[in-house]
Amino acid sequence: MKKLLVFVFAVVLLGSCSKERNVHFEYVFVSNADVNWFSCDSDDYYRYNALMGNRYFGIDPFGGIPGPIPEGSSFQTTTEREDKGENISLMLTAECDSVSSPDRLQCDFEIAIGFFVDGNLQENRSFTNYHNVNRIRFDFTVP
Repeated sequence: MKKLLVFVFAVVLLGSCSKERNVHFEYVFVSNADVNWFSCDSDDYYRYNALMGNRYFGIDPFGGIPGPIPEGSSFQTTTEREDKGENISLMLTAECDSVSSPDRLQCDFEIAIGFFVDGNLQENRSFTNYHNVNRIRFDFTVP
């Protein structure tokens, strides 16, 4: 009887351990002198994507105001379910204001990207002052 009770308790305990986690990302512009448009895309187009700013220079057909994204601007992705050990690959793209960065190769900014698992900050990465800011790829692994 004792062995049966221990066996049942072990099965219940192991069965309650979830193999999936709730994951989301938060993006915050810590500083920014000349990035007017930012995107971060995942391999799966509809998940973890972020868009901030205005991509148009001069007159915007949609009525937005061109210029640098204000410091403190932030974006939070939707929460998705991921398996433990899953790799999430993101790609960062930023476009600089051509007036403040005529060569558009050096953008003066810092953005913090928080990786949240089950509501808790798992990892924080900071990207700053990149040359050729288009299509920088980085990975996170769900613990």
